[in-house]
Amino acid sequence: MFDGKRVCGKNNGDTFLLATRPSLDNFCPDTYSPCSTKTDADQTICYKTDADHDEVCPITDIKFVETTAVDDYTSSGYKSVLFNSTASIVFSKDAPNLPITTTKVEYQPCMDSLYFSSSPNQFYYDAEVERFGCVMEKHNMLTYDPRFTTSGLHTDLYEVQKTSTVLDRL
Repeated sequence: MFDGKRVCGKNNGDTFLLATRPSLDNFCPDTYSPCSTKTDADQTICYKTDADHDEVCPITDIKFVETTAVDDYTSSGYKSVLFNSTASIVFSKDAPNLPITTTKVEYQPCMDSLYFSSSPNQFYYDAEVERFGCVMEKHNMLTYDPRFTTSGLHTDLYEVQKTSTVLDRL
């Protein structure tokens, strides 16, 4: 919950694992169309041509932006939803990215999902320090997961705990 609001989504299409994908030359099977013409074969999802594109195609980009900047996005085909008096959520099903399958509220997600990154200006109790901080993943030698990008929403651990009422329980 952020700013007293919940951000939710729904899954209307197939899971990414079961999604219909194009051939390497970027052609969808017969009776299917690409969700986006801006993606290459590695990033394209195909949908049944008789289905509603807006209902079954996945979101490929989502951001929190100042409401004054919404027109910059909607002129590029993004849709928008008012979040609060100063911010909006803009999203696209046509951005040249893979579908969004995971979101995290974290400073910068670690490549090894068993670890959590630590914010440079965040206070941690001694018992917590060992639990935070990314380590280099041994297979690809990456510390942070490059598949995650910032959404534009900024908060800190205290605000997340306060808004979710965890602090009241502690």
